Amino acid sequence: MRATAPTWANPIPLVKETLLKLYEDHPGLQVASVTATGYGEDLVKSAFHVDRGLVETVAHYRAARHFSPTWISSLTSAART
Repeated sequence: MRATAPTWANPIPLVKETLLKLYEDHPGLQVASVTATGYGEDLVKSAFHVDRGLVETVAHYRAARHFSPTWISSLTSAART
């Protein structure tokens, strides 16, 4: 998997390669849900029957809130004052 490989405005080959490697490494894997984000969101959603899309900045916020809830809470509280 090449996490930083350029996609030249077509993320499909990289996503396909990544998924094939994931299923090869974890043959019994069952994916419950998939969300796409980023500039290729609509392409990926269509090509791989992705469940939903999410605005990228919202995805970053939610991940930060999940992994560092105290820090995010202090930022949002400070912004309100």
